[in-house]
Amino acid sequence: MPEHYRRMYDDSDGPERIQPPYGSIASWDSEDVRRSQVPYSGLITMCDRWFGRLYDALEDTGPLDDTLLIVTADHGHSMGDEGYMGKRPYPAEPAVFKIPLMMRRPKGVGERSDSIVQHTDIAAKVLYYAEVEPPQLMDGRSMLGESASRDHATMAYGPAIVVVDSRG
Repeated sequence: MPEHYRRMYDDSDGPERIQPPYGSIASWDSEDVRRSQVPYSGLITMCDRWFGRLYDALEDTGPLDDTLLIVTADHGHSMGDEGYMGKRPYPAEPAVFKIPLMMRRPKGVGERSDSIVQHTDIAAKVLYYAEVEPPQLMDGRSMLGESASRDHATMAYGPAIVVVDSRG
């Protein structure tokens, strides 16, 4: 990440923690935790800036109203939450499995949904907007309306399988 993004959150010249180890941070002092959070904050800011530039370019040059934009992540990452650093295995915490999923549909029509969705649902939605019939049955569902309703989602990390429902 370019230095100026890190300096937005920490202007000191101490040692960097580029990739903090996954695990408990119970023995860390608050400065170690903070310095581990700085690169992550800088990367989020950098991604936000460049996504904003992409969005502006699509808007300025015209294709935005015909474009399906999807922003999501494969998983969250604990950055000191609940005394942990990294992607945690079972029992997973909301910081890992409650990830953003933002879509801007063509023509900018928007709505909010609290539906439980999985990544396979994204593929189904892309095919829907591309007006492509899947060649075979898919696990993915539309993310809006009655057919979007799931009572749970599953995820796995290493040997751990986690089921998430509306209770979190």
